[in-house]
Amino acid sequence: MTSEQAKRILALYRPRIDANDPQFADALAQAGRDPELARWLEDQCTIYEAVRSKLKDAPVPEDLLDKTLRHRPAAWRSQPWLRLAACLVLLAGVAYFWLGRGPKPPTFDNYRRTMANVVSKYRMSLESNDADRVRTFLANNQAPADYELPKSIAGQHLLGCATLSWDGHPVSLLCFRHQKGEDLWLFVRRQTRLKGAPSSTQRVYGEINQVNTASWHQGGNLYLLATRGDPALLRDSLQ
Repeated sequence: MTSEQAKRILALYRPRIDANDPQFADALAQAGRDPELARWLEDQCTIYEAVRSKLKDAPVPEDLLDKTLRHRPAAWRSQPWLRLAACLVLLAGVAYFWLGRGPKPPTFDNYRRTMANVVSKYRMSLESNDADRVRTFLANNQAPADYELPKSIAGQHLLGCATLSWDGHPVSLLCFRHQKGEDLWLFVRRQTRLKGAPSSTQRVYGEINQVNTASWHQGGNLYLLATRGDPALLRDSLQ
């Protein structure tokens, strides 16, 4: 299943209600593999919940049922051209809403947010503790493989890797198991004038969606190290 096919299916997805519905299983699995699709689905679910909340809070007139039963069909219901016009107006409104939202701009903040959503949700394409094999796998899949690992990270247990794509650019993901038992996720992509991204080797620390991150720029690559564990692990791993 492609991401476009999954998106068409997930357009009807209702969070919580359809979570265990088998007809959405493959599409949800694809969202777990594609960060951009996962970000789109997150936006979809947010909008759904907001609209659902508004509808639940809307007061229902006590005489609504009586009025509905006594209501005579409006003139436009009996006129095909009026029904068509009403549908076109409705479709125009929906199109304006969705097209007006547009894609999120390719900024470092959006990139960091998407990668934070990937942490602990993405399956590795290759499970291996062989550093050379991992680098070869990434290179063969057109993902950045010329990364430079800080000595402390290189000393942690390598679990494997995966390839991702964000804003049309390949991203390498390496997963390590810290000696203290926590997982570390290292994302590597080319530094392509991404607005707001670090421009030096100096580490920039932060937290987003309960994920602690450290980012820096080195040798033409943009690095993002993330963990759900103790933020002190990041500084320990980057010594």
